[in-house]
Amino acid sequence: FCNIVIMKQIYFLQHTDIGIDYKNKAKISLSSTVDTEVLKKQLQQIPEITEAINIYPLIPASVRIGGKILTWDDMPATSADNTQIINFLGATETYLKFYNFRLLEGGLLTDNDLPDNALISESGAKMLGWNQPIGKIFTVEHNYFAFDSTTTFRIKGVVKDIYIESPTTPPMPVLLVNNDQIRYFRVNKSNVISLTYQEGQWQHCKKRIEELVKQAYPNVILNLSNVEEVYNKHVKSETALLELLGFVSIVCIIISVFGFFSLVSLTCEERQKEIAIRKINGASMQNILWMYFKEYFLLLAIGALIAFPAGYLIMKRWIEQYIQQTTISAWIYLSILLVLSGIIILCVGWRVYQVARLTPAEVVKAE
Repeated sequence: FCNIVIMKQIYFLQHTDIGIDYKNKAKISLSSTVDTEVLKKQLQQIPEITEAINIYPLIPASVRIGGKILTWDDMPATSADNTQIINFLGATETYLKFYNFRLLEGGLLTDNDLPDNALISESGAKMLGWNQPIGKIFTVEHNYFAFDSTTTFRIKGVVKDIYIESPTTPPMPVLLVNNDQIRYFRVNKSNVISLTYQEGQWQHCKKRIEELVKQAYPNVILNLSNVEEVYNKHVKSETALLELLGFVSIVCIIISVFGFFSLVSLTCEERQKEIAIRKINGASMQNILWMYFKEYFLLLAIGALIAFPAGYLIMKRWIEQYIQQTTISAWIYLSILLVLSGIIILCVGWRVYQVARLTPAEVVKAE
């Protein structure tokens, strides 16, 4: 039961919507300056690559730039210090399309927007107490712009929270701005290129990129990483736990099945005379089978009444450590009961049938 819940949670983490598209994406960084425009054109000549642009990847989340929100619309006056911290993220129109940010309301930023237009994540809007954030105005204190240390922004849209760190870490409130004066945003002058490749073609794509850089830039050190693989490292410990529990579970199931089969066989041998007498008195094969099924299904019910509540309490506490949580569905209980019921029917049915088909006179005479 616990193993199935762990499998379900890990599958959920690997396939749930984290607010952006991160699959089939990779990052290239070079050790020295090259003409990135030329390199992008060379990369786009590789058949497996569908897009290559100069943006810093969101995963891994290695850089944070924050600012203090000093004042905002509908700001409560109940506390002396109402400042809130929010993270800045430079976001051009191309950037937003590359990662496919999920717009919840309002509109996405475009390259023609005014510098004070911004997007806010849903946790940021919640932090400021906004139920209808579109058009709201707030002032931020920061040290990351080339002009004043305080800037006023107007909310143009709200995007879904992005979960780019550990599954146990709550999403940080994010402010997305299309403003060339934010220093962190000047990634177009760096040697970092993000790209999208065709699904299932990562190994071919990786090989071609390495060959290209080695041939065109022999003195440059290439750092190439798969964004999906980087994100999946967040559940590395859970995957290891799953493999361990999987092995232990298989061993336990095999031992249990052999033990149960031995128990049934011993019981049938000890009760041969009882079965023979019942047949003499008119009991059918179905009556005898049902007599045994009732005994072992009662054991199954008692085991389920102990195991399922205990397993639920243990796994519920384990799941609660994650921000994004799967559900402990009813099909888990039903599937386990059906599998165990099938094992009981096969083992009991086969052994009891072997004993019950013996001639009663021979059994009694042997006794």
